[in-house]
Amino acid sequence: MKKPAPEPEAQTGVVHVSDKTLRAFLGYQMKRTFNVIQSDLSQTLKPFDLRMLTYTALVLIVDNPGLRQSQLAEAMDIERPNLVVIIDELERRDLIIRDRLPNDRRAYALLPTLAGRRLCEKAVAAAEEHEKKASAGPEPGCAGHGDEGHATDRKQPPARQLTTFREEAVMQRTREYQPHSVEREDRADGTILLRSRHALTPAAGRTGDWLHQWAEAAPGRVFLAERSGAGWREESYAGVLQQVRALGAALRARGMGPDTPILVMSGNSVDHGILALAAQYVGVPVVPVAEQYSLVRGAHGRLREVIDLVRPKMAYVSDADQFAEALKLDALQSVDILASRPGSGRAIAIADLLKGDSGVDVDEAFSRVTPDTVGKILMTSGSTSSPKGVLTTHRMMCVNQAQLADSLPFLRKRPPVIVDWLPWNHVFGGSHNFNMMLSNGGSLYIDDGKPVKGLFDRTLEKPGDEDRNDRLQRATRLRHVAGRAGEGRGPAPAVL
Repeated sequence: MKKPAPEPEAQTGVVHVSDKTLRAFLGYQMKRTFNVIQSDLSQTLKPFDLRMLTYTALVLIVDNPGLRQSQLAEAMDIERPNLVVIIDELERRDLIIRDRLPNDRRAYALLPTLAGRRLCEKAVAAAEEHEKKASAGPEPGCAGHGDEGHATDRKQPPARQLTTFREEAVMQRTREYQPHSVEREDRADGTILLRSRHALTPAAGRTGDWLHQWAEAAPGRVFLAERSGAGWREESYAGVLQQVRALGAALRARGMGPDTPILVMSGNSVDHGILALAAQYVGVPVVPVAEQYSLVRGAHGRLREVIDLVRPKMAYVSDADQFAEALKLDALQSVDILASRPGSGRAIAIADLLKGDSGVDVDEAFSRVTPDTVGKILMTSGSTSSPKGVLTTHRMMCVNQAQLADSLPFLRKRPPVIVDWLPWNHVFGGSHNFNMMLSNGGSLYIDDGKPVKGLFDRTLEKPGDEDRNDRLQRATRLRHVAGRAGEGRGPAPAVL
């Protein structure tokens, strides 16, 4: 005899979210008020194509013509590197100009243009009108907080219904992304064309331009880092630029150029990154390949195919002894071998080339690099046929990062920090992630672990400095794609 099924329990959900306890705190009330006013003011400034930060900077420059960037950063309470993006945006729109100070050639005076003054006047007038409405109190008949303290029963400013907690949270998240705006064109032949209505921000011309930008704006900030002993080897933007120029000069001195690619046989490392940027700096293509092609004997056939296809003049390995078997291949006998750890063989130490070559005009070599210069050749996986080379120009890499930063505005608000293991012989790790850090002044901590059993513990390992590695470990656990980027200071750690 079957037992009767138990009666289902009555479903009782929360009808109203109460914030009665929280409303007793002044800070909570102030924060809620600020969020609403800030959101409403952002909409007020939108017709002028101004954000809160660009509006604030423009008003301060108009009110204080001739102030220096350092003074503006202090007045806005933001770091100087973060101010660079704001100043660049205002200058690009011809709203301000930068003029070197006669008594200090290293500093700039910020001056508003006539167009900047006029736009500022209109924006301030709109903001003042917004202020009047915001301070006018609720409209007659607007619901206020009752004794129950429902979070959804908040007072609304004139002509605008305040949103619920959930809606506000969604709005806050979506403000960090460019809203979709797509134009569709249907052609007679059935073709459908989709175009973005958003104008693309002007892109850099070469990867070296990013390096110069951040070496000047944030010389001491960490750009590349990898585990080293009990701590980290950290290379700053200024340090990387110096090494890139020295190594680039040495490469040119050895006859390297657009027709002499460098094969990179090893995985991700600081030296790999510096070599790639140095080669791109002087117009030499790099060809990163999966290190398995060299370390797995059965994959040597793939390595030979790549060598026959690109015909490199130089090949780089991290450890010549570790890659000794692959380096014995006939296809590599006429190729110069560069190594971070050269061992006892014929490999050249990268440390020797980092000494540079005074006989090479590296500035002249850099000037010859154009947006259409090939920066790297990425190989297809070869899963269905032999690997094929995909030419990647500086323009392709630079425009791609402009598209990403336009779509993800938080990247420009504060420098991102990632812990990343994705291999640089693939476009995701080597072009998307690497260049995302470089173009936005971010920091890339190279993860020698992997998200697989037995290697993920390495990702979570905490060598050396406890404060830094606690932060990196938390970042790894969060698994963010590019990090939350609010208005506060400092980097947003993330892991890829």
